[in-house]
Amino acid sequence: SSGINAEWPLRPGRWLLPLMTSILIYLPTFMTAMSTVPLVLYLCKARRVAQRSGGTRRWQGILLSVLTASIYSFSVLPYAVYRFAQSSFEPDSFFHTGYFRVAVSFLSLNTISNFYIYSLTVPSFRRFLWSKINWENISYVLAPNTGRCHSGRSGLTEHG
Repeated sequence: SSGINAEWPLRPGRWLLPLMTSILIYLPTFMTAMSTVPLVLYLCKARRVAQRSGGTRRWQGILLSVLTASIYSFSVLPYAVYRFAQSSFEPDSFFHTGYFRVAVSFLSLNTISNFYIYSLTVPSFRRFLWSKINWENISYVLAPNTGRCHSGRSGLTEHG
């Protein structure tokens, strides 16, 4: 019976999901890992050359690259596992509810961690942050039991 409901051997559901998962998840992760390795090797070589010529080369570039690539790969891994194994579980199982939420939450870990990685590894970024903090405006605290705000660098002022 050939008709509109006949099973086509190459249904889009059988090959489209693995293809899209590979393109959107596995390929970027693989490319990140593969581009980080030569970058770290280059930075190590640059450090050795700088040391031989009497200069100093810090580890910030190497640490920045390794941390960024590692956290990216770590944050994508749970979602990649979900996409790979999603057809093996019942639609109403914990895998599709609880694990899926955790996997999607992990995706934001990469974005959230970038601020901390840059703060840790890039001195000029730290100097920029410190220069933008206005200590006079952020030192307000709520006085206990009064509901009033008091300002001062060390906390509450004497003026109540």
